[in-house]
Amino acid sequence: TFPLRGVAEAPPSKRVLRFRCKARETTGREFELLLPGLRAEPGEEFRVELQAAAQVQDVVRQSVTVEVVDADAVRGSDDPITLHLHMHPPKPFRARTQLVVTKASGGRWRGETHLEADEPDADDTIAIQAELGQRTSVAIALCNSQDSFAPFKAGFSLDSAAEFTVAPSDGMLPPQGAEGETIVVTFSPKEFGKVCHGRLVVETADDQWVYDVVGTQPRYAKP
Repeated sequence: TFPLRGVAEAPPSKRVLRFRCKARETTGREFELLLPGLRAEPGEEFRVELQAAAQVQDVVRQSVTVEVVDADAVRGSDDPITLHLHMHPPKPFRARTQLVVTKASGGRWRGETHLEADEPDADDTIAIQAELGQRTSVAIALCNSQDSFAPFKAGFSLDSAAEFTVAPSDGMLPPQGAEGETIVVTFSPKEFGKVCHGRLVVETADDQWVYDVVGTQPRYAKP
């Protein structure tokens, strides 16, 4: 014996919803959707979820929630359902998802949604000064934002000056509150008088830290 349950699903909506904000910032937005063919009774319950590809499903779940604002106001297909989307992404990402609305007593509607979290503002600026042909290093200590160890990767963005290096490039961040993992940034200028800029990114599966790095040389003092 196999129990069967059929759910009628409306044709996908042609409307594409787009939501965007910077990583580590918060945005909220209310929007309305029409549900073709809907017949709802008083007290009808609706469930809303975002379905995404496996490689981005975790970050979407951490970053975005969608809730029904007033289900009692929805009686038929001419009454739009009001939804509230809350977005607080811990790190940059882009994802195409399916926004799925399901009525408890039967019926399902879906539409395409584009989510985008841009690069965040820098957490801090690291200033390093070194003589031409010499090396100067600055160390920072980082912990995971949660009470557990987390593997990390550290590196400079592609548009950063080649005079900067970071070590280690990967490792394990200790839990929040523990003594931080030491990450060393080194500056070795190759041209006289040049100010170098870099963007250091330290990233775990759930979080990201960004630093603007500025490398200068000591002001020349005439003998």
